[in-house]
Amino acid sequence: MMVISIIMVELKQYYYVQNLLLQKECILLQSLLGNLGIKTTLKIRNKDKDLYRIRFSNTSIPLVRELVKPYIHKDFIYKLGY
Repeated sequence: MMVISIIMVELKQYYYVQNLLLQKECILLQSLLGNLGIKTTLKIRNKDKDLYRIRFSNTSIPLVRELVKPYIHKDFIYKLGY
């Protein structure tokens, strides 16, 4: 099971994927750019546990917000920065 959470606070927009190998995270990065035009970078979250996080480029944030907004419960829309 893959757990995905998106955190958008001020200018720090992170996409956490748990239990995903580095190789698969790189595939996800390529897919986000190639299929959706979303620019991202990969950052080390916890070096000891090989955990990484995908960070959205500030220029891609408006697109990410519009893509996920229809799937967010109305009580949690504020978490997208609206």
